[in-house]
Amino acid sequence: MKLARISLASLVLFSVLLLVGCSSDQSNLQGDGLHATVPNVQGMSVSNATARLHDAGYEVGSVAPAGAKGSDVVQAQEPVGGTALPRGGQVSLKCVR
Repeated sequence: MKLARISLASLVLFSVLLLVGCSSDQSNLQGDGLHATVPNVQGMSVSNATARLHDAGYEVGSVAPAGAKGSDVVQAQEPVGGTALPRGGQVSLKCVR
């Protein structure tokens, strides 16, 4: 009986930890929560890339060429996707039409 209670308690604890861990999207957080991994937005439209970067906590810096439209495609970004950068940092985009 005592073993059954321990096993049940372990199962409940595991379930709670699993649910808490899966309840929020923290896939791009670094250890301190202030830094995150810059998402790769190459190949996206400027408007989709901008939305993705804002969702990840970043600002869009320069967009080249000047006057690029929301439907233009991101050819390169700086810093590149996968780079650790403080939240609120700027990501610059180079686009093609």
